[in-house]
Order: sequence, then structure tokens, then C-alpha cells
Amino acid sequence: MKPQFRPDVFFMPTSDGVSFSGLGPDGQAVHFALRGRSLYQLTVLLRDRLNGRQDLGELLKSLSPFQRPLATQLIQILSDRSFIRDASLDQAHTLNDQELELYTPQINYLDCYVSQARQRFEKFRRARIALVGRGWTAACLAQALWENGLQTLTWLPGPAHRIASDRAEMKRRLALRQEFDPTQHLVELPAAQLDWADYDLVLYAEDGFDQARLDDLSRQARQSQVAFYPAYYREGRGWCGPLQLPHQPGCWECAGLVGSAGLTQVVTEPFFGPVAAALLGNVLAYRIFRYFTMFVGPENRSIYSFILETLDQRDTRIEWQLACEHCQVIPLKMLV
Repeated sequence: MKPQFRPDVFFMPTSDGVSFSGLGPDGQAVHFALRGRSLYQLTVLLRDRLNGRQDLGELLKSLSPFQRPLATQLIQILSDRSFIRDASLDQAHTLNDQELELYTPQINYLDCYVSQARQRFEKFRRARIALVGRGWTAACLAQALWENGLQTLTWLPGPAHRIASDRAEMKRRLALRQEFDPTQHLVELPAAQLDWADYDLVLYAEDGFDQARLDDLSRQARQSQVAFYPAYYREGRGWCGPLQLPHQPGCWECAGLVGSAGLTQVVTEPFFGPVAAALLGNVLAYRIFRYFTMFVGPENRSIYSFILETLDQRDTRIEWQLACEHCQVIPLKMLV
């Protein structure tokens, strides 16, 4: 066993011992206290040594003979409460020391909820993601993905008359990120060169709404059996989702059957600039991070939206039922 303190565990002294707080296996908060006047000092001593790099035997040898029995009991109690994990069970990963140091916050976040945090983070970092889109929203989404640790992003820009300004903004944001992580990259491709088989996930982000283009991407994703996640603006709202997954019912076109869909032309919406773009881009980036590192959760059954004028947010759950022209399902109802 290579014991490691979970990063979400906190402890503090009490009048007669030490108290601990953290998340239990079910994600619920757990608090408990232990009595013993030397327990707090011993916990402080162990905190940095419980790093997952030493075998339990080696760790105990580094303590005095008087400390070992109490330390053994304390480690066992914390392990039983899931406040200590066994790092020896982790699968191999290829993250180097620099990557582990740069993205400690992301790895520690995963460590609070799931096992194999380094391996899960590596899956996101090495993910093959293509971004189809333009404007502030695409740029904010790209920046948020880089900030969360994505190493390489492929970008397929929009209309030719916007490419120069969009490219300049993308390069500016990438340059800022490379001061922190020089290994991050942006690969630009013409939209016509999108080979869906080369990617794990394709994203769509626009400062507006082009249903014809969105429909086309959704159909290509379905035919290619590649995950697809859109973000756009329509009817005074910013929208994110649903996540369209291979071999699973439900897609953007199914969701479009609910409410006032059916628009086939490009719709110009009032765009509220960097604030709205940053909000939508960061929400989608976080959901993508969850998709690759933890679990899909409800993302393929929900659409996130916010009102552009007020930024009031909501997640709308979609119940897929029975028929759709392509997926053989349609949403029967939407539950807010």
C-alpha cells in the first residue's frame, strides 16, 4: 500500500485531539473527531508523507518507534473512512513531472471524486478534439480547454471574411497560455478537411445561430459515430448541448423538435460580447473536462442555457421518447 491523503480532507486541532472533514465514498460530507493529545501533531507530521510515493512500511520506518503504533492505527482509521487512498492501485500514465506540477489543481479536483485521477486527467489532456466555429465564443472555449490542460486543439474556422480576426484572437490567447505551458498547440484546418474519424469529440461554437450548419454537423457526427457538442445563441439565450453520443439515442435535431425550432436560416441574435462568450465557453469546457475524466453524467440528457440580458441560468432535462427521423427518438417533454 502507498497511502495518499485525499486533497479534499481537512483537519484541525480540538481540545483533546483532532477533527477531520472531507467527502465520503458517496460524495457526502463526513466529519469525525479522534481523541489523543498527540494526534494532531502526528497528523501534521504525516500530512506531507502521505503523498502516495512511499510504501506504508517505508513510511512507518521514517517515524520513531514510539510513533509507529499510533500512526498505523491513524492511517487505518483514515483509510476506512476513505480519507486516505492507496496510490499503488493507480494505473500507469505518461504524464511527466512538469505536467503533474502545472495541473495539480485539476488532478486534485478529480482526486476528490474519482479514483485514477492522473490517468483520467491524461485522457483529457491527450484527447483529440476539433472545434468548428468562430468569434468570441470559440476563442473563449479554446482558452478554457487549454486552461484545463488540453494539449492540442484542432480549429476549423468559420466564413472566410472573419478568418483573419478570429485567427489573431486565437493566436493571442494561445500565446498567453504558452507562457504557462509551452507544449500546448493550435492546429488550424479548413472546414472541408474535417475527417471525423481523427477525433474523439467535435465541438461547434458560434456567436449566433446557423441551423443549417448545425444540422449538417449533427448528421455527420451521427454517421461517423463521433461525439458532438454544440454551443450557440438563439432566441435571446446562450445554449450549450445536448451532448450527442455515438450509439446512443438523442441528438441536437431531436432537441430542436421541442419549442420553437424549425428555423432553417441564419439568425442574427443580439450578442452581449465577452461576458456571454466567456460564460458559455467555460461551461462547455467544464462539461467536456467531465466527459473525458469522470463520467458523462446528465450532459447527454440536458441543455444548459442562460438569458443574454440577465445571465440567469438553467439546466433543462430532456426525456427522449419513441420516434425521430434519424435517432428513432423524440423528446416527449422537457423538465426544468
